[in-house]
This record gives sequence, C-alpha cells and structure tokens, in this order.
Amino acid sequence: MFAAALMLASCDPIEDKDARKNFENSGDAITQESLNAALSVRQMENQEGKVEGDQYIIVKNSRPDIGGMWLLKKGEVVVVKSASDNDTLVAPSNGEFTLVYQGVSNNKTVFSTPIIITVTNVFDEWDAFLTNAADKADINAKKVWKFRRLPNGSSFAYGHNGAHGAWKYTSAGYTPETIKGVAWWGEVDDAMMGDNINMRMVFSYNGNKMQIFDKNGNLSQEGTFAYNHETPETGVKGWLNTSIPTMGQQWNECVGAGDEYYCKYFVLTLDENYMSLYNPMTVPGGDWDDCGWYMYFEAVDE
Repeated sequence: MFAAALMLASCDPIEDKDARKNFENSGDAITQESLNAALSVRQMENQEGKVEGDQYIIVKNSRPDIGGMWLLKKGEVVVVKSASDNDTLVAPSNGEFTLVYQGVSNNKTVFSTPIIITVTNVFDEWDAFLTNAADKADINAKKVWKFRRLPNGSSFAYGHNGAHGAWKYTSAGYTPETIKGVAWWGEVDDAMMGDNINMRMVFSYNGNKMQIFDKNGNLSQEGTFAYNHETPETGVKGWLNTSIPTMGQQWNECVGAGDEYYCKYFVLTLDENYMSLYNPMTVPGGDWDDCGWYMYFEAVDE
C-alpha cells in the first residue's frame, strides 16, 4: 500500500505553490481593468541623506478575495515577489523595473497592466569606494586619494601615456600591476614626480564634490564628479566624469583641454583601496593606434 501511494504521489505534477496559496477564496472572474482598479502602487520619495527612497515600492490589493502575487521584474527575471495584499517591495538596484500583479479568478490567471518603475535611490558601491560613504545617510563621508607607485621594469611609475586598449592584452586580465610592458612613453617616475607626491585628491559624498590639493597642501581646484556603469569597450568597468581634471593630468600628452574626452575617464579598476583610470583620446579607440593617459591612485587614511 505504501509503494502504491508513493507511485501515485510521484505522478502529481510539481507546482510552485507560492502564487496559489491565497487563491482558495478567489471571487468571480475579474477583468484586467477591474483588477487594475483594485490595486494601488506608490514609490517613496527620495530625500537628501535618507536611505529610504524610490527603491521602496508600497503596494496594496483592495480585493483580498482575489488571491495573487506581486511580481517585480528586471527584464524577464523576477527579482522580488510577495503574496501579501499590503506590502513594501524593495528594488535591489537602480534602473527600470516592471511591476505586475498575478491574480487568479475562477481558476484563471489574470495579470494587471504592467507598471514601469524607475529606481534611482539605491546606494551604489562605487559611492563607497570613491568617498567612504557607508550608505545614503552618510552625507559627510569623504575619501582622500594619492598617487600610487607601481613597478615599471627596473624602476617605478605613477602614471604614463600609452597605447589605447593595452589593458585588453595582459595575460591574466588587467590589473595595475601589469603596467610593465604597457608604459610606452612619458612615464611619471620618482624624479619627475618629485614633491608632487604630496598632492591629494578628495572625493566627498555630499554634493559629489571633488577637490585637488597641491604639493603644499593648498586647495588648488574644486569641482564635482559623476560616474556611470556604461562599458564602452572590453575591460572597462564604467566612466568617471569630472568637472576638473584629476591630479596628474599635467603630464597627459594625449588628451588636452578642449578635447572631447578631457575630464572623462575609463574606470579600469576600482575598489576600496585602489583606482586605475584611463583618459581616452577617442571612443571607441583603435587598439595600439590611438593613445591615452593611464593614472594610478590609492586611498589614504587621513
């Protein structure tokens, strides 16, 4: 008898019961228009210094007799779901999402009209890397950066002019330590750097402020920064765009003031300790034919 019961059980189709656990009391068949009218969706407002914002999506189904599930999708992938009539969904990232309610009425699935949800308030890890901010409320956070000294053959370099795309041709993927072999000319070595080693670059979370301090510790320039995660070429993690040039730009022989990509930098590497940038002459560039300015920085505990 046990074996027979097991055989019968094994023939039942496997079903995801999450979306049906509240369907037992579903009412009469409902149209999409009527379902839409029973639903309300509201995003929280963004506020300066507040962690909570438009990533928090407050949903309500005023017809609990219509069982169902909220589905928040990024593309075709469901990233958040909830079977509660009243709930707050939290989008995991910035970008565009689609929100639908999947209901069942008279054993028929009915979907609400998709709603496009745009999220802008999720804290980005690049803010943490660049400014030391812990979250959206950490408005006074800032991080100090200095030049990073890297091996270059038998000597060392802090930056260099080099062929476009060199980061694509390293044996184990680009890292700042692979500067040897891609530093073609204009390497900033210890002699050229001199007491400019004391220059500092500060990124502040509040207002995306950027400051450059000269070798004597005096504020020399002040502006703003912005970034995005667009990847214009293989191996590029995103863009860092600034209203003033980064420190070290004085040695750039490939891109000058007035050029299209002046103060626009490929982000090659970025974490809590190190940042590697490339200022391109043209985008997309011709590997080995075009050139740009490579820069290397490290965070300072100050």
